[in-house]
Amino acid sequence: MNPILTLAITALLPACSMTDTTHTQGHPHTNELVHSSSPYLKQHAHNPVNWREFNNEAWEYAQKENKMVLVSVGYSACHWCHVMEHESFEDEATAEFMNAHFVCIKVDREERPDVDQVYMDAVQLMTKRGGWPLNCFTLPDGRPMFGGTYFPRERWMGVLQHLVDLKRDHPEEMEDYASQVSAAVLAMEPVGEPPLVLTSDAREKAHAQMLEGLHSEVDRWTSAWDLHWGGSRSAPKFPVPIGLEFLIDWSMYAGDQMARDYVEVTLNKMEAGGIHDHVGGGFSRYSTDGKWHVPHFEKMLYDNAQLIGLYARAALVWGEEAPSTWQRAVERTVDFCERELRQEDGAFFSALDADSEGVEGKFYVWTETELQDAMSIPEWAAFKLAYDIGGGSEWEHGLQCLARWRGEKAVADAMSTDVVSLNATLDAVLKRLLELRSARVRPGLDDKALTSWNALMVSGLCKAGAALETMESGAGEKALRLAENAGRFLLDQRDDNVGIHHSHHASTGPRIDGFLEDYAGAGRAFFDLYQVTLDTDWLAAAEQMAEQGIHRFRDPETGGFWFTASEQATLYVRKQQNDDSVVPSAGAQMAHLLHDVGLATGRNAWLEISDQALAAFQGSQHHLSRAALWGQLVLKRNTPFREVVVAGGDPEEVRKAALELYARKGQSAVILGHLAGPAEATPLLELKSSEKLTFYVCKEGACDLPVHTLAEALELWK
Repeated sequence: MNPILTLAITALLPACSMTDTTHTQGHPHTNELVHSSSPYLKQHAHNPVNWREFNNEAWEYAQKENKMVLVSVGYSACHWCHVMEHESFEDEATAEFMNAHFVCIKVDREERPDVDQVYMDAVQLMTKRGGWPLNCFTLPDGRPMFGGTYFPRERWMGVLQHLVDLKRDHPEEMEDYASQVSAAVLAMEPVGEPPLVLTSDAREKAHAQMLEGLHSEVDRWTSAWDLHWGGSRSAPKFPVPIGLEFLIDWSMYAGDQMARDYVEVTLNKMEAGGIHDHVGGGFSRYSTDGKWHVPHFEKMLYDNAQLIGLYARAALVWGEEAPSTWQRAVERTVDFCERELRQEDGAFFSALDADSEGVEGKFYVWTETELQDAMSIPEWAAFKLAYDIGGGSEWEHGLQCLARWRGEKAVADAMSTDVVSLNATLDAVLKRLLELRSARVRPGLDDKALTSWNALMVSGLCKAGAALETMESGAGEKALRLAENAGRFLLDQRDDNVGIHHSHHASTGPRIDGFLEDYAGAGRAFFDLYQVTLDTDWLAAAEQMAEQGIHRFRDPETGGFWFTASEQATLYVRKQQNDDSVVPSAGAQMAHLLHDVGLATGRNAWLEISDQALAAFQGSQHHLSRAALWGQLVLKRNTPFREVVVAGGDPEEVRKAALELYARKGQSAVILGHLAGPAEATPLLELKSSEKLTFYVCKEGACDLPVHTLAEALELWK
C-alpha cells in the first residue's frame, strides 16, 4: 500500500467533532499571532510553536526552505482545538520538532472560510471524516498530502515523525499523492459548461422537473428523521434551521403531514432540551446525546440568528396550534443576543465559549442545593417537577443541566394551578437564577464581528420582529430596532470600491475582503430590512450587493458562483459553496437574492442568472438535507410567488400591513412600497398611489386589480 495512504488511516481517531474551550497557560514565548485581530489566533500567540498567519509570506518561506506545511484550522469556541493546544502545541518538545521540520500556519476558520473549505474537502476525501481542529499537511506549494482532526500528543508525534521519514525516503510518492488529492478536490467542482439560456416554456418545464425531483428527495430524507425526539436519528444532534424552514414550506405546498409533524416535534424537543438555555435564553451549538439534553455549551451567533427566524415563522404558520413556548423562545433568544453578543456599534459578536475556569459548562449548570436555595418551598416544588431535578436533568457529578421534561399542562395539573400562573412562577425563578448566574466567571467571548453572520442575524431579527408584532408581542419593536442597527453596521463594512469586508474587530477595523457569503448574506439582510421598513435606501443597498456578486463571483462557464472573488488570491483550487452546512449555501443565497431583487426592481436578467445558477446546481448530485436552500428556490419558481405593492393610507397603517404580509407570506413574496426614499426605486411602485390603503398583488410584473384590505390581498394569493 502507498505509505501515505497507510498513514491516512491513522486519521480515523476517536475524538474530533466541534466545540468548547480551554485557554493557553503562560509561556515565555511569543510568535507573530500576537499581532492578529482574531481571538482564536491570539490564544496561540504564546505557544512555543512558531505559528504564522495564512499569508503569502508564510508560503514563500515554505518554498524557500523546502519545508512541509501544517495548516491547522480551528475557532475560538472549539473544545478539541484547545485540548490539542494544551497537549501538543504548548509542549516544548513537540513544538521544537514542529518548528524544525514544518512551517506551521494557524487559521481561524471563521475569518478564513475559504481556507477551511479547501482543506476540509481534502481531509474528508483522505479520511472520510472532518471536524475541528482540522490539521492538514501540505507540500510547500499548498497541495495537501495528509490530514486529520484531533490527535492525542503521542499519536501526533508519531504522525510528525512518519511524515519526516516519508519526505526523506519517498519524496516522489508524496508528490504523486498530493497531486492525486488536489485533482480529486478539483473534481468536486462543477464541470464547465455554458449556462443554459431557456425560453419561457423550457424554463417552466425545467422548474417542473426540479419540483418532481423534490418529492423523491424528501422521501429519501425521511429515513434519517427521528420522529420521536426530532432531528437526526443519530447523536450528536445538530439544529438544522435551513432544512426545517424548507420543510415548513414543503409541508404547506405538498400537504405533507409527516414533514409538518417532524418539524413540530423537532422544535418542541429542542426548545425543551438542555441545548436551549432556559435561564438566559439562546441555543448551544449541538447536543451530545439523542434527547437534546446535554450540549457542548458554546453559543454561536449563526445558530441563534437562524433559530429566532425559524421559531417565529413556525409560530405564525401553526397559528393557534403553536405552543406558547415557541414565541417565548424567540423573545428570550433575542434578549440573550442583545444582552451578551451585541456590541456598541450595533453589530453582534461571534460566539461564547463552552468553558469557564477551564471546565466545560461550568457557567450553565447547577447543583441541586444551589437551585433549592434560590427558591421558596412552593417555587421549588413547581420547578423540580417541571425540570425533573435529580432525574432527567441530572448530567454528571450530580450537576443539573436544565431541561423541561414535562409539558406545561401536566405540571400545572399536578400543582393544582393553571398554566398562566405556573409560567409566572417559573419565569420569576428563571429571572432570579439569571441574576445569580451573572456573578459567575463568564465564558470567553469571541469579539470579532463577521459580515456574513451579522447578515444572518439581521434577517433573523427581521423575521422575528415582524412575526412578534403580528402576534402583538411588545418584543417585536425591539427586534426590528436591533435589525436596523446591525444593518447600519453592515453598510459601514462597504469600501470605496463598493465591495464589502468579511470581518471586523474593534481594535483593528475591517481586515479581510468579503467572500460570496458576505455579499449574498448582506444583500439578503438589506432586502429584508426593506421588506419591514419600506425604506427604498435598503433596496438600493441590496441591489448594490447583487450587482457586485455577479461582477466579482459569477462563473460564466457554469452559471454558478465562486466562493472567492476574482481578484482574491486563489489557493490550490478555487471552490464554490453550494451545500448548506451550519450556515446556508453561499451560492443558493446569491441565487435567492437575484431572484427577489430582480422581481422587486424589474431586472429580468437577474431572474435569468438566478435560474442559471439553479440549473447548474441541479446538474450535480446533492442530498436535500444539505441543499434545502436550493429546494426553497425550486418552490419559489413553482408556487404562487407574488410581488405585493402596499400603497396609500396612513404611513403607520402601511407599515403594519407590510409587516404582517412579510411575516405571513415572506417566504413566497416580495413586499413593495415606500415610506422613505424615492418611489421610482422600482417600476412596480410607479403610478401606484391612493388616498387609502391599497394592495396590488402581482405576478412577475402583471398585477391584479387593487384591493383595500389585507384579507382581500391574501385571498388573491390563492
